[in-house]
Amino acid sequence: MKEAETDPNEVTLIEVLSACASIGAMDFGKWIDEYASKRGFQNDVYVATALVDMYAKCGNLDHAFRVFENMPQKNEVSWNAMISALAFHGRAQEALSLFKRMSQEGGCCSAK
Repeated sequence: MKEAETDPNEVTLIEVLSACASIGAMDFGKWIDEYASKRGFQNDVYVATALVDMYAKCGNLDHAFRVFENMPQKNEVSWNAMISALAFHGRAQEALSLFKRMSQEGGCCSAK
């Protein structure tokens, strides 16, 4: 794409981030993060969720949480990505706390 002087769009970034997450290519994922930030794509809920997922699957929960917290809007998928990341990395109490916060903020469900 670079040689063809074609700029990637949101869909391209999401797919590349998914590939980075699958193979643990966090360095390239960070480059995509910087690119997305410069182009304003981090405000896209789907791109931001893909960044959360990539950072989490590459083992960098701090970056995943930073992206998550800076998202201007969250949907069920973005909440699930962060909650799952915490649980997967053995941080069950934080995952439960985030689920409770999601419920209170109207991100998905009502906790009973």
